[in-house]
Amino acid sequence: VRSCAASPGHVIRTGFVFHRDLSDLSDPGDLLDMEKETVEELNMLITDRHGEAIDSLEAWKIKGKPASESHWVVGRSAYELASAWIEGDAQEVATQLLEIRPELAGLRLDAGVAEKKTYFDSIRGGPRNHDLLLSGSCDEGPVVIGVEGKADEPFDQTLEKRRATALKNTPNSRAGERIDGLTKHFFGTTVEDDSGEPALRTLGYQLLSALAGTLADAKEHSANQCVLLIHEFVTDQTDDAKHELNERSLSDFLVRLYGDSLEKKGNDNAWITGPKTVVGDGEW
Repeated sequence: VRSCAASPGHVIRTGFVFHRDLSDLSDPGDLLDMEKETVEELNMLITDRHGEAIDSLEAWKIKGKPASESHWVVGRSAYELASAWIEGDAQEVATQLLEIRPELAGLRLDAGVAEKKTYFDSIRGGPRNHDLLLSGSCDEGPVVIGVEGKADEPFDQTLEKRRATALKNTPNSRAGERIDGLTKHFFGTTVEDDSGEPALRTLGYQLLSALAGTLADAKEHSANQCVLLIHEFVTDQTDDAKHELNERSLSDFLVRLYGDSLEKKGNDNAWITGPKTVVGDGEW
């Protein structure tokens, strides 16, 4: 989701659907006209990870603040995400975009959890930390949406660098094992054995962990559909060159994930991919 903080509106940047059981999909029709669409009821409850209500920007700062208080700055992702979802129209705009996909028709967002921690494997440490985890339903059943807020920060280290850094700091680190588990599950190979393009070693770790965490939460909610949604903010505090790097990083991830089946509906600033079937591991 791309949002321009200098203007009152939001524009959807990126969302992609993960689905467990697909049949032939009909054409979702023309692109979303946000001026004509309306959402009937918007009364989503947002809480912190302990279940305490967040009903204001100040409450979000206290109860759903990021790990470092220095990240809570106007124009940067933590503050802008909170502002967009608690005071702005992010819920309405996101709902309108996601309903482009017929699988998400009738989407209703019921609840959100700020800074939700989710474990997606049995390796100690390193849970996924959702900036915002949403749950709701659509005509096909329950839906879970993992939201990653992004100003111009990278999608963490590349897989290659993350493994090397972890081993340098902790020789017996299991970071490599976790990365191998993720790449085998999503791409059918490891960084070491990979021969595809773009190379897996160049992908941002955060995209893989965000996907894994969102899928784990979907299982917890008995949802056969989930969406990983990137909410990007363009402000006077961000760098266009860094935005372009993130765009390429996300594009590389989607190319490897979808291959020739990658499709998008929307426009340059507001799009969602088609569904991708993901088979669970029986545990997470």
